Amino acid sequence: MRLGEPAVAQLIRAKHDAGRDLFLVPDVPFSFTDASALSATLRENLLVFLPGDYYPAGVPDGACFFYEKGENLPRFTFPPAPFICYADIRLAGNEAFQAAMLAAEIYEWILPFADCADPAEHGYRKSYAYLAEIRASSGRFIGITALFDDPPDEERYQKRFGDNDYLSVRFPSFRRVDAIPAGTETGRLQVLLRACAMQPDRSTAVIFPTRRHADEFTRLLLSQCPCAALHGGFFHEQNAENLRRFRAGEFRVLAATKHILPSAPFLEVQRVFFAGLPFSAALLGRCAALLPPEKTPVCVTADTDPDFNRRLAASCAEALDLPKTAFEARRQQKLDRVLELLRP
Repeated sequence: MRLGEPAVAQLIRAKHDAGRDLFLVPDVPFSFTDASALSATLRENLLVFLPGDYYPAGVPDGACFFYEKGENLPRFTFPPAPFICYADIRLAGNEAFQAAMLAAEIYEWILPFADCADPAEHGYRKSYAYLAEIRASSGRFIGITALFDDPPDEERYQKRFGDNDYLSVRFPSFRRVDAIPAGTETGRLQVLLRACAMQPDRSTAVIFPTRRHADEFTRLLLSQCPCAALHGGFFHEQNAENLRRFRAGEFRVLAATKHILPSAPFLEVQRVFFAGLPFSAALLGRCAALLPPEKTPVCVTADTDPDFNRRLAASCAEALDLPKTAFEARRQQKLDRVLELLRP
């Protein structure tokens, strides 16, 4: 089942009329096309919150998008009803955006990557916490349709979104994940370089855990075929230009970090490699959203990946000022789920 099907629209309307939220694990990743189909069926004002900076590449002119671009933000003007708009979740904490959104009478918030409301999730955005406050201040019910890439702990998210009653619907997501064990970090680079250089005509996204890894891979691959990097270390304009050239076919390999994943609903590539052991099944699901529905990412792993993930968990807990022991335990639960999916 996918979000754009009429049955899902009927489900959303029914649960909305009952004043409930919907926690949905679909068997097909969220896409711009499905969101547009949902809007056409419901004919209500919909707002899609994406977890961070995004690039609506290839979307028809006139579509409604709002970005977080720093302190000098434009006036927020919503189109005539009924509409569907997209926004960076960080705008949920902007008072001017909150006022414009409440005035626009949003029927439903769609959260395609709702997993990112969990502090232990890779790609976490604390701005999701504002949604409960906004709903409490609204004079009318704003529904939430939260899409998850792996079955969630519903009560955990219920508290984050305001303690509303909810309906939970789950469809089979990942059953198994393909992986290539490369042994060492050097071996992984060789596997990825060979895969990209041997089929340079196939559009390929290689997702790396850090900017350093993405830049190193780009530097090495450039001697064999054209490519570019996309990550949070570049200005928005540079990333947008690299993405434009990639989609135009000027090069077919894009080395990226999780910075590209909020843009997944607007993109489609032929292959996705994850250079490492994914930090969670939800992260793997966000990578899969870059692919056609029937395809899944391929993980290229090294023996040092589990230790690397644990070190990163410790540094994330410190950066977020969260209790280290509880945070690392939660991350380990997510990692155990990934290891389960990687088994033959």
